[in-house]
Amino acid sequence: MKIRLLSIVLLIFSVLQAHEHFPEEKGSPWNISINMGGSLSKGNTDVLQLQGGGNIAYRIINPWSNLAIDGSLLFGRTSGNTFQEKFHIQPQFNYFFNNKDYCFVHLFWKRDKFAGVTKDIAVIGGLGRELIKKEKFGFKAELGGIYERRITVIHDTLDFPSGFIYTEANWNPNSFLNFVLITQTTHDFTDWENYQLLISSSLQSIITQNLSFVLNCRAVYYSIPPIPDAEKWDITLIPQLQMNF
Repeated sequence: MKIRLLSIVLLIFSVLQAHEHFPEEKGSPWNISINMGGSLSKGNTDVLQLQGGGNIAYRIINPWSNLAIDGSLLFGRTSGNTFQEKFHIQPQFNYFFNNKDYCFVHLFWKRDKFAGVTKDIAVIGGLGRELIKKEKFGFKAELGGIYERRITVIHDTLDFPSGFIYTEANWNPNSFLNFVLITQTTHDFTDWENYQLLISSSLQSIITQNLSFVLNCRAVYYSIPPIPDAEKWDITLIPQLQMNF
């Protein structure tokens, strides 16, 4: 038993020391992006839909550790009635042991009134590895856990731990196009039949050094919807303009 514990300690120590060979980051420690988009339809049905979000990241120490805050909002109205109202904010801490392996801790808050969620609070943590890191293609995978408290519109409070597997593929065919494909499977540890599948893709076209056009498509499948009789699929397609600073 002592030998196993010693081996684990030595393994963790060796991983933590691997950052000595990580190259120094140059340039500003700040990375800021803001995106806005939406659609307006007139005719038989009047529909207004707005989407906004942003990310602020700060590199606190080298090799590459950062604090970040990610947030988004989605609002929609049709014929004078609100049909979509979704907000989320997510502070993050990421630490790279070397140029491939990292760990992360995130906090998460979400409100999605029309999906039956008044408040959703979670603590997220795990490990990740960049499996492929080429000039034009990258692929990474993450494995982690979530402890979540969800308060529904019918005033039910749900506490459940879950685990997830996350993958992200990034392809840059040229200097002005970028394609990202994300998948995530999340399973509730207290009820194995309760799971969620996320498939998200985005196509970014770079217009100038600081301005891009982004087309996002996001599909989420709930095996057990947040409220009874709700749709199992939630699909969103929204174009955006993104500014980077």
